Amino acid sequence: MTAARRFWIDGSYKLGYIGYGIYGRPGDLKVCGGCPGADAHQAERLAAEQALALVPDGEAITLYTDSLPVIAYYAAIRVERVRLTVTYLKASDVYHRIAHELANRGRAQAYRQR
Repeated sequence: MTAARRFWIDGSYKLGYIGYGIYGRPGDLKVCGGCPGADAHQAERLAAEQALALVPDGEAITLYTDSLPVIAYYAAIRVERVRLTVTYLKASDVYHRIAHELANRGRAQAYRQR
């Protein structure tokens, strides 16, 4: 059995656009994107959904987030495709900072493409 994939996720909102950032380990996976959106909570949920999409069926994944609504959402639903753990982290975490920068980049790209 392999170790769980770990993803630090963050979302960004500004001027009607959201962005998501994902930093993954093991390895040095960096993913970002964006689209029109309503608020930062929507951006955080999008980040979580995109991170889950990166993991093959049956594998273990840990999401690290500073979003309590994301933690509450995944605590309330059953995810059967992967073995999921969602945990809270401080915004000062170095890997979270990378995800935050990626989220800002994704939001800015979406804004420029409007």
